[in-house]
Amino acid sequence: TDKDFVKSTLIMRPQFDARVPVPGDKSKPEEWDKYFQRVGKPAGATDYKYNAPKGEDGKPVALDDADTARLEAFKAHAHKNHFTQKQFDAGLEFLEQDIKQQNTHFESQISTAYENSVKELKAEWGPDYEANVAAAVDGGVAYAPDEKSWVDFVNLPLANGMRVGDHPTLLKTLAKVGRASGEDQRVRNMHQSGEADSVQAEINRLEQEAGEKGMST
Repeated sequence: TDKDFVKSTLIMRPQFDARVPVPGDKSKPEEWDKYFQRVGKPAGATDYKYNAPKGEDGKPVALDDADTARLEAFKAHAHKNHFTQKQFDAGLEFLEQDIKQQNTHFESQISTAYENSVKELKAEWGPDYEANVAAAVDGGVAYAPDEKSWVDFVNLPLANGMRVGDHPTLLKTLAKVGRASGEDQRVRNMHQSGEADSVQAEINRLEQEAGEKGMST
């Protein structure tokens, strides 16, 4: 009836007014932005909500500077590409899972590389393995600018997943440095304590005694 027609028209009018047409290929960026905001895109990148995971104490885990920078970069990327809050959450969940998998794989590489390094060095050094490793540590610490920079250096990852400090070539080199450094220190200690002088005096006495007996030295 005419009455039903008018009623349906009145119902449809606000729905039609609220309708946002899907932009086309020739639409302007602001038309696309308006469309996506109507379907859930936040007004600005900073408006995306982030729910930090909770730690063992039940409190949200604080982000470090690197994680904060990554989060802000992802917010900017999400807003530029018209993510809704739901899409933002899904994308962030995927990235976090991907990072966890990468870290697990990286830790596995480090462990395998370390085990291979130990195997190689034990095969070469045999019973002197522990002593040579200790000498390598002493050599690195003795000549490094400071402890922190040395720790940072030996923990740097190489392309194959091995840490710098686990590389057999570096450890062999540092073992020689450590042994030489230890020998120099022993000589210095001898001189400081007067032990070197007494040793030399004993050598001189034995040489003199051998000469008196007609024995060559």
